[in-house]
Amino acid sequence: MSPKCSAPKAGHVGGGAANCPVHGGGASRSALPMGMPRPLRARATVNDRFLAAAGANTPAGDLSALARDRHRDVRRGAASNHNLPHGDFAMLAEDADPEVRVRVAKNPNVPVEVLLALSGDASQYVKGTAAFWTDSRIGVTFGIDRHNTEAISSLREQAWWDMGPDDPAVVLAKTLYPNA
Repeated sequence: MSPKCSAPKAGHVGGGAANCPVHGGGASRSALPMGMPRPLRARATVNDRFLAAAGANTPAGDLSALARDRHRDVRRGAASNHNLPHGDFAMLAEDADPEVRVRVAKNPNVPVEVLLALSGDASQYVKGTAAFWTDSRIGVTFGIDRHNTEAISSLREQAWWDMGPDDPAVVLAKTLYPNA
């Protein structure tokens, strides 16, 4: 037997939490009960979609659909998801919401070309975030301490994404500017 919905507020219904559109849902979620404000109902479904978009086990096809959702919070969740299909990163990098673009830049699986494009974003917030994560990726890729800004800067202006650890430019940067 499911627990009863104990909240005596508009929109809640008896018969257990599974039947309450605020606490559980089931089939009753599709109908808007009398007295339930529309924004609360809309927020519940947006929240459900956000949780799916941010979920580690959400299938790639569903993530692609969620990345195109009309609600920015859902797109933000998709942009943060490490399993987002690579083709969707470029689309989200052009989203009108700067927070969506920031979450794309922070995603460790964002393709390098998308991360570099975000480094030239019109928003200083997005641009700064993309620059930070570009520098972080350079440091991790080549074993350069994140505080070694000279070595990272010397590689940032080159095609570092095509370099290996034995590339002459990497060896030179690490020789000229060794980690402390």
